[in-house]
Amino acid sequence: MNKIKNTDHFYLIDGSGYIFRAYYALPPLSRKSDGMPTGAVSGFCSMLFKLLEDSKSNENKHKPTHFAVIFDSAIQSTESDSCKVIVDME
Repeated sequence: MNKIKNTDHFYLIDGSGYIFRAYYALPPLSRKSDGMPTGAVSGFCSMLFKLLEDSKSNENKHKPTHFAVIFDSAIQSTESDSCKVIVDME
């Protein structure tokens, strides 16, 4: 694995927030074959694609070198769990 450099720029994307926004902000979409709702997935992908495209813009002074999409945990966690993650990252 390559070492992180001072010139690297990270984009951390709140995946759960994107899905929430896509689900509630867009009109309901569904698959014609079986009626399965697809609006949140479609909206999530569209927003993520737009972010990736906008990040390539010449107006963007800090072009990202890395992207990470982060989702909320489905299990309860404690403050000590969060501290363990931060310590592991250092």
